[in-house]
Amino acid sequence: MSSRAYKAPDGTELVAAIWAARILLPQTVECFLHPNEVDEEIWKIVGMPRSSIAKHSRLAQRLARRLRQLEALELRRGPGLLRNAGVLNLTPVERDLVVLAVMIENVQGFESLFAHLGVEPFRRLTQRPAWALGADVAVVKRALRRDGALRSTRLIDLVSFRHHGKTSLKAAEGLVEALTSAGQSAEALMRHFLRESSPTPLTVESFAHVEADVGLLVRLMKGALRRRAKGVNVLLHGKPGTGKTELARVVAAAVDARLYEVADADADGDAVDGEERLAICAIAHRLLAHTPKAVLLFDEIEDAFPTRWHGTLGLERESTTTKSWTHRLLERAALPTFWIANTIEQIDPATLRRFDLVIELGVPPQTVRRQMIVTELRNKSVEATRLDHMAADERLAPAHVARAVRVTDLMGAKSPDDVGATLAGILERNLLVQGPMRPALPSNLPCGPYDLGFVNASADLGRLVETLGSAPQPAICLYGPPSTGKTAWVGHLAARLGRSLRTARASDLLDCWVGGTEKNIATLFRAALAEKTVLFVDEADSFLQDRAQAKQSWEVTQVNELLVQVEAFQGICVCATNLVETLDHASLRRFAVKIEFLPLRPEQRWGMFTRLAGAAVDGALRADMDRLHGLTAGDFAAVARQARLTGTDNRPEALVAMLEREIVLRNGGAGRSIGFGRPFTEDGRPRGPSGEERT
Repeated sequence: MSSRAYKAPDGTELVAAIWAARILLPQTVECFLHPNEVDEEIWKIVGMPRSSIAKHSRLAQRLARRLRQLEALELRRGPGLLRNAGVLNLTPVERDLVVLAVMIENVQGFESLFAHLGVEPFRRLTQRPAWALGADVAVVKRALRRDGALRSTRLIDLVSFRHHGKTSLKAAEGLVEALTSAGQSAEALMRHFLRESSPTPLTVESFAHVEADVGLLVRLMKGALRRRAKGVNVLLHGKPGTGKTELARVVAAAVDARLYEVADADADGDAVDGEERLAICAIAHRLLAHTPKAVLLFDEIEDAFPTRWHGTLGLERESTTTKSWTHRLLERAALPTFWIANTIEQIDPATLRRFDLVIELGVPPQTVRRQMIVTELRNKSVEATRLDHMAADERLAPAHVARAVRVTDLMGAKSPDDVGATLAGILERNLLVQGPMRPALPSNLPCGPYDLGFVNASADLGRLVETLGSAPQPAICLYGPPSTGKTAWVGHLAARLGRSLRTARASDLLDCWVGGTEKNIATLFRAALAEKTVLFVDEADSFLQDRAQAKQSWEVTQVNELLVQVEAFQGICVCATNLVETLDHASLRRFAVKIEFLPLRPEQRWGMFTRLAGAAVDGALRADMDRLHGLTAGDFAAVARQARLTGTDNRPEALVAMLEREIVLRNGGAGRSIGFGRPFTEDGRPRGPSGEERT
């Protein structure tokens, strides 16, 4: 074929033609002996279709002449792949190897240069690229080492063609499309793999409940950016919607850094799997290595890090991502990186040790939840009581608030009443999928606002509240009959101290798996300490049963775990039980303060009764009330509800009758009289089996 009949290529095509000719030339003898082993497409790349070659005896000479013609053309290294690959911060040989890998996948017939010609041990695999690039084989071999810049970042992988047992180069997912797009700048190339994080309306003050953690994050990021430190990794984990991504954005803004997020979808909108995202993360570190004040964010890492390699959870999955490669990615990261997960159960402990800072985010306390709503509403006003009601829901997380406010805006709500009602309705419906709302602790008595004067306890509760505001935090055990006000006092304590209250019951902590309950207990105390909340463990007898009576080993370990956590806790921890006599004797020593709650004394019963009746009460009823030993605030609350339902309008005589029935039923049934088998003395203390007062 005449050279004049061949239109000389330019740009990427010219590079492809030259490299193909360089690879073919040393193998022309083999091509001559086995002409059918070389695809027609290979010859077309260099402008020499095989069908036009009549005499194979002069093939080498003709191919050499074609190569000289191509090399004589002006090789404009600006256009196309070579220029685009230049933003990857690689050496010239590394850059050209990336382009070669892209050509293998993108230029028709190029794969055959590796898949069909000769054998493919690693020596030959490095030899052909060296021929193509005009580089020394040793240099190419170093560039393709497992720990080199190309393979350690997954820019290039080695892949085997199983049908003929050969190995070739493969470019990272998405790299082909990114580099073959015309006119790529560094910013345009980054958009194939990254997106700049959206601004957030939240500030550092929005995370006041984890102030210490935020302080550590800000200091770490400032130091890492100032020193351009490598391998700085932060793991943020916790339940969905707790603000992990927003916290990363807030910290990046606080240190005046640009935050880039690793894409979770390709240019076509298709989801990218976890291993591909890890490869993209490695590429991102190359792209942004010299970008000042850049921080990376990798969200939802659950599917990126393989389930524990040793199958600890029995859920091991196949993965081509090796532990060593993942560890190198963490250790050599060019940018400070936030890694975000909803759960870290699947991450190997050896990997967890590679993170410089691990922070768990729980659901924000009520004061923070309220401020989140106010912040998201911006200039819209909502009635304070409605705000308090929405913020009281422990299921509420930052993501719920942001989404609900957006929907409220779309619905066109304007007035404070409309905005409040609409927002509350949206949150109520959306939070149903998070499980039922936990009832709030009572903040009022049935006869009015909370009043310590209606609590019969063995300690001065008012003075204790004042002491807890400044003194070291002791563990407190509340015990006594049901409905005597233990739970209500804990709510009062939290309110007086201006702290949120975290409540845990047996149903929240008990787990069907061995070790699960202990883990739940540890997590509870860790979260309460981080959030600086008052921790209230109700039904503590479920966990503190006498270990001498235990029949299973896990019954002992549950008691041990709770006692260890109580003793080590640096905040205010209150445990309550109705069955103090069943508690492990050693457990009581862990509580510096033990308070007994008893039924109401006569004057307390009368004072609560007169408030409940709400009108002038005949003094003659005092004698009837004095007979009702053992009445509790819970009895008055039950009677108040009955009065509303039955329409008695708090008539004093009817209220006395209903209170009497409450005691009769509690003492064993409707057939027993008030005075028979009376379990309490006049001042509320319990009686022993023979009627004597117990101490």
